[in-house]
Amino acid sequence: MEDIRWLKDQGCKLQINLYSLAGDINKERRDLTRKMIKERLVDFLGTDAHRMSHRPPRIASGMKVLNEIADPEYVREISYQNAERFLKMKLMK
Repeated sequence: MEDIRWLKDQGCKLQINLYSLAGDINKERRDLTRKMIKERLVDFLGTDAHRMSHRPPRIASGMKVLNEIADPEYVREISYQNAERFLKMKLMK
């Protein structure tokens, strides 16, 4: 977590995969992503789904966990508002 906080302090934007919140078989990764959410260190959500047979998107189950552990305002921010702001900023350049 120290390295993650350092990255945030440097201005980095961080993304996690919804699969890591809900379906990841790696308990350490699941616990880390949940801790990042609880500490509001995440800026964007992704799926990292390349095919349905390996790491399926699991969007619904990931969003269910997210809504259980984070406040609604933060969920809105990381699920679409931050991406919308980022894209608008890029289009303005």
